[in-house]
Amino acid sequence: MEHLNNGTGDSHQTLTELILGTVLWGIVICLAGIWFVSDRVVWLLSMGAGVAGAAAMAAHMYRSIEYAMEMPGDSAGKYLRKQSLLRMGGAMVLALGAYYLKGNVVAIFLGLLALKPGAYVQPLLHRVLGNLKKGR
Repeated sequence: MEHLNNGTGDSHQTLTELILGTVLWGIVICLAGIWFVSDRVVWLLSMGAGVAGAAAMAAHMYRSIEYAMEMPGDSAGKYLRKQSLLRMGGAMVLALGAYYLKGNVVAIFLGLLALKPGAYVQPLLHRVLGNLKKGR
C-alpha cells in the first residue's frame, strides 16, 4: 500500500514527527511530575509505559486510516469505529495492568495524554526538522 500525501509531505514523516512530539511532551510531563511523587522509579516506569502506549496508539491510527482509505465509505466508517474502540480498550488494559502491578495509574494516563500536545507540536517539529535538513 503506498503512503498517502497529506499536503505537507509524506504521511510516514508526519507519524514520526507526531511520535517525536509525544515523546518530548512525555519527558516534560515526567520531569514536571517527578517532584510530586514518593516513588520516582514507579513514576518513571509508568510514564514510560503511558508514552509508549501513546506512540503505539498513533501508529495504530496511522495504519487504520491508511487501510480505511482503500475501503468503501460505509465499511471504512465501521472499521474506524472498531479500531477506535480497540485503542480505547488498549488504554484501559494498560491502566488496569498498572493498577494491579502497583504502578502509577495517573502517570499512565498522563503518558497516554501526551499524544494530544504531541499532535499540536507536530507542525512546529516539521518546520524545525525541515530547516535542520536544509542546513539552516
